[in-house]
Amino acid sequence: MIRILAVDDFYPWLAAVKRILSADPEFLVVGTALSGSEALELIPRLAPDLVLLDVEMPEMDGLQVAREISKTAPGTRIIFLSAIDCPGIIKAAIDAGASAYVHKLNAGANLVRSIRAALQR
Repeated sequence: MIRILAVDDFYPWLAAVKRILSADPEFLVVGTALSGSEALELIPRLAPDLVLLDVEMPEMDGLQVAREISKTAPGTRIIFLSAIDCPGIIKAAIDAGASAYVHKLNAGANLVRSIRAALQR
């Protein structure tokens, strides 16, 4: 079972991610967070294998959250799931510790494929 924490400040998107991932019995969304600070509080308690992160969030953006996760929970994989399609942001996400960057418009099959690839590394 792959334990996943989904982080996005737009609750309807979190619900959509849960629907996408619930179709695969190998995935378990162990929690959701509406902000980066909430995610950082949940990670030690939920011990996810993977965190799905949005880039643009209030308080701290996803890049800041990813850098913190990389320091405090280095075994936790990170995948960005964002509507931003900018090569500079994608590079910054990878530099911050992300295994992959998935555009929200292509989330369905690409998300599942990216999760599997990130966890095989």
